[in-house]
Amino acid sequence: MKDVSAVEKQNAIRAIRAGVKIACGTDAAVSPHGLNAHEL
Repeated sequence: MKDVSAVEKQNAIRAIRAGVKIACGTDAAVSPHGLNAHEL
């Protein structure tokens, strides 16, 4: 997980710098809606 998280973070930074729009969501129905950003 640590290796994957490090790579994902660098990919996200590159995408944001390139102007890629980022969306956040889930298909899990076990937590309240609208709180996903707190996890990030």
